[in-house]
Amino acid sequence: MHLYCTMQKVLITFEHFDLEKAMQDATCFDSVTICDGNSLNNASRVLTYCGSTEPPEFLASSNVALVLFYTDSTNAFSGFTATYSSKELRSPITS
Repeated sequence: MHLYCTMQKVLITFEHFDLEKAMQDATCFDSVTICDGNSLNNASRVLTYCGSTEPPEFLASSNVALVLFYTDSTNAFSGFTATYSSKELRSPITS
Protein backbone atom coordinates (compact mmCIF):
# COMPACT_ATOMS: atom_id res chain seq x y z
CA MET A 1 0.00 0.00 0.00
CA HIS A 2 1.28 3.47 -0.92
CA LEU A 3 0.39 6.57 1.02
CA TYR A 4 0.53 10.02 -0.54
CA CYS A 5 0.52 13.54 0.79
CA THR A 6 -1.62 15.89 -1.32
CA MET A 7 -0.94 19.62 -1.26
CA GLN A 8 -2.66 22.51 -3.02
CA LYS A 9 -0.39 25.25 -4.37
CA VAL A 10 -1.21 28.53 -6.12
CA LEU A 11 -0.18 28.81 -9.76
CA ILE A 12 -0.09 32.30 -11.32
CA THR A 13 0.16 32.64 -15.11
CA PHE A 14 0.56 35.89 -17.06
CA GLU A 15 -1.14 36.05 -20.44
CA HIS A 16 -0.27 39.66 -21.29
CA PHE A 17 2.33 41.96 -19.71
CA ASP A 18 3.07 45.53 -20.80
CA LEU A 19 4.23 47.96 -18.10
CA GLU A 20 6.68 50.84 -18.12
CA LYS A 21 10.20 49.43 -18.49
CA ALA A 22 12.88 49.86 -15.84
CA MET A 23 15.27 52.79 -15.89
CA GLN A 24 19.01 52.19 -16.39
CA ASP A 25 19.45 51.96 -12.61
CA ALA A 26 16.80 49.16 -12.54
CA THR A 27 14.15 51.41 -10.95
CA CYS A 28 10.63 50.30 -11.93
CA PHE A 29 7.94 52.99 -11.79
CA ASP A 30 5.19 50.50 -12.71
CA SER A 31 5.61 46.93 -11.51
CA VAL A 32 3.99 43.71 -10.37
CA THR A 33 5.43 42.04 -7.28
CA ILE A 34 4.58 38.44 -6.39
CA CYS A 35 5.11 37.23 -2.84
CA ASP A 36 5.27 33.56 -1.94
CA GLY A 37 3.14 33.87 1.20
CA ASN A 38 0.56 36.24 2.63
CA SER A 39 2.73 39.32 3.21
CA LEU A 40 5.68 41.14 1.71
CA ASN A 41 7.63 40.94 4.98
CA ASN A 42 7.21 37.19 5.57
CA ALA A 43 7.40 35.88 2.01
CA SER A 44 9.86 33.10 1.22
CA ARG A 45 10.25 34.54 -2.31
CA VAL A 46 9.59 38.04 -3.63
CA LEU A 47 9.77 38.61 -7.40
CA THR A 48 9.23 41.96 -9.12
CA TYR A 49 8.56 42.45 -12.83
CA CYS A 50 8.24 45.49 -15.11
CA GLY A 51 8.60 46.20 -18.81
CA SER A 52 7.09 44.09 -21.57
CA THR A 53 8.68 40.68 -20.99
CA GLU A 54 6.00 38.26 -19.84
CA PRO A 55 6.95 36.80 -16.43
CA PRO A 56 7.27 33.02 -16.17
CA GLU A 57 4.63 30.94 -14.39
CA PHE A 58 4.84 31.30 -10.63
CA LEU A 59 4.15 28.27 -8.44
CA ALA A 60 3.85 29.19 -4.77
CA SER A 61 5.21 26.88 -2.09
CA SER A 62 1.75 26.71 -0.47
CA ASN A 63 -1.88 27.68 -1.07
CA VAL A 64 -1.13 31.38 -0.44
CA ALA A 65 0.39 34.03 -2.73
CA LEU A 66 0.15 37.82 -2.79
CA VAL A 67 0.19 39.95 -5.97
CA LEU A 68 0.93 43.68 -5.63
CA PHE A 69 0.61 46.20 -8.47
CA TYR A 70 2.48 49.49 -8.22
CA THR A 71 2.07 52.41 -10.63
CA ASP A 72 2.83 56.10 -10.82
CA SER A 73 0.88 58.82 -12.61
CA THR A 74 3.01 59.04 -15.77
CA ASN A 75 3.22 56.99 -18.98
CA ALA A 76 0.25 54.76 -19.73
CA PHE A 77 0.83 51.21 -20.95
CA SER A 78 -1.71 48.46 -21.60
CA GLY A 79 -1.09 46.68 -18.28
CA PHE A 80 -1.26 42.96 -17.62
CA THR A 81 -3.60 40.00 -17.55
CA ALA A 82 -2.99 37.14 -15.17
CA THR A 83 -4.88 34.09 -14.01
CA TYR A 84 -4.50 32.00 -10.91
CA SER A 85 -5.42 28.43 -10.24
CA SER A 86 -4.89 25.69 -7.73
CA LYS A 87 -2.35 23.03 -8.58
CA GLU A 88 -2.55 19.76 -6.72
CA LEU A 89 0.75 18.03 -6.03
CA ARG A 90 1.09 14.52 -4.67
CA SER A 91 4.18 13.10 -3.11
CA PRO A 92 4.69 9.67 -1.57
CA ILE A 93 4.96 9.44 2.19
CA THR A 94 8.06 7.55 3.23
CA SER A 95 8.76 6.25 6.67
